[in-house]
Amino acid sequence: MEVDTSSAISVISEKEYKIYFKDLKLCKSDLELKSYNGNAIIVLGYILDNAKINDTIERNLKLFAIKNGGLPLIGGDWVKTLSISVDSLFSLSCLNTLNVDLNTKVSNLVAKKFPDG
Repeated sequence: MEVDTSSAISVISEKEYKIYFKDLKLCKSDLELKSYNGNAIIVLGYILDNAKINDTIERNLKLFAIKNGGLPLIGGDWVKTLSISVDSLFSLSCLNTLNVDLNTKVSNLVAKKFPDG
């Protein structure tokens, strides 16, 4: 997962939503997004997730699912709410009803993308 403070929102691809969060219902969103070149980005909806960083838990953070999205991004919304610093990124995890650990998901994604380390 990459941190992108120029992104106002935190996002995952539709594929990652289906793999890791399929049991969580997508909430409807009227959000309209465009890429820097003006192309429309299709927002499928969002899930409300709980995130933990160090010993602080923040509840109901929005994580948007994007059709044909790329790498997951932690946007400015999560960075600000969680007061994320570079050092704290290594202890960030999502805590949802499925008890999926974001660090594990990110590690798995990195391992698939870069199998030779």
